[in-house]
Amino acid sequence: MKVIQYTAVTLPNKKHFTEKSQYYGVSLGNGFSCYFTSKRHADQFAVATKTFLTDCLIELNELYIDVWTDYRRNWFYFSGRTTESHKAMRKVESEILRSMQAVENCFGKIENTRDNFAPWRLISNALASILEIVHHLHLVRKKRNEYVERKNLEILKKRAHSLIYLMSDYGSNQKNDYSIVNQLFLVRERLPRTQAWLKV
Repeated sequence: MKVIQYTAVTLPNKKHFTEKSQYYGVSLGNGFSCYFTSKRHADQFAVATKTFLTDCLIELNELYIDVWTDYRRNWFYFSGRTTESHKAMRKVESEILRSMQAVENCFGKIENTRDNFAPWRLISNALASILEIVHHLHLVRKKRNEYVERKNLEILKKRAHSLIYLMSDYGSNQKNDYSIVNQLFLVRERLPRTQAWLKV
């Protein structure tokens, strides 16, 4: 099974006198860093994080399957004729295909990375591309006044935004997320966020 590799745990640095440098740390790609008194506890948290990111990847794949299916259902409406309206539809289709290729590229890169920050960036970039696809498909459905199908796309959009929220909030309150770290979480730090990892 394809899983995300997430192994980097920073070791204590006794030469530094800051509080966090005295602990084992795990830096997350969403701006949080978590610190522990023992390497075993830090390793356990890294494993929990790997499981969390793999679950996010599974949900991302399910979202991609759903938007791809909706695109194929609309495929016949992206006409090859040369009228202005059909040219506009072909432009929409090219945008959808470009976004789909961006999602495929993220999937291709994510299984080979061992960088702690890359999975967060790649998954969020793929989610941004999926939201772009949903936007274009929603416009196509709206043009044909397909209410139920538009609502289904809105559900996909909510699922994507929920995943974005889960990823951005991970590490903020681990006591409620993983029992494995209930008694192990010592220091929690929120780094200055540039939002560079999240494009949406």
